[in-house]
Amino acid sequence: MNALLNWLERRGVNVSAGPERLVAIFGPEALFGIVIVFVLVFGSLSEGLGFHFVIGAFFGALLLDQRHFVASRYEDLRLTLTSITGGFLGPVFFASLGLEFKFTALDNVAFVLAVLVVAIATKVLAGWWGGRLIGMSHREAVGLGCIINGRGAMELVVAGIAYERGFIGANLFSILVLVGVVTTLLSPIAFNAVVSRTQRQRYLETGMM
Repeated sequence: MNALLNWLERRGVNVSAGPERLVAIFGPEALFGIVIVFVLVFGSLSEGLGFHFVIGAFFGALLLDQRHFVASRYEDLRLTLTSITGGFLGPVFFASLGLEFKFTALDNVAFVLAVLVVAIATKVLAGWWGGRLIGMSHREAVGLGCIINGRGAMELVVAGIAYERGFIGANLFSILVLVGVVTTLLSPIAFNAVVSRTQRQRYLETGMM
């Protein structure tokens, strides 16, 4: 989709004109509602195709980049969404996961550690490899891997879907929840240890964090 938007832009089509026009008609307060409707449409399409609603919503949200969607108000929109998701929806989501969490699933310490090591290693390695492919230095690529390692919310969503539909049991679900929380907490510590202050600022400016 981003490739299509870039292609239209190269052909002289002002992709951001549509969202800007909607804001002009309905007012800046309607921007949040427009975003929610946009994401819900993708979620509904995903569910209509037989996938889970959240998968479509996730990919729909990825299309809302700063360049193509009301760039002048993007930062305000990001702060609003962050306040709602981080301040309300996030805690509710984690609380719902906690209700299904079983401490008895952690009896097999060796298995829990194995899953944790594999989860961290694969995500850091994938980030490092991708960073090296686009020309990053070794340290920057490791930092990118640390950031990817902290993206545990989506894996918790997938684990919740798998548990809800009976693909995994309560024990494995509890282990995956623990792994998601631990990797998320470790990510900023590892990133700050690997990447210098100047490089961290560069990540912030490019929107990787």
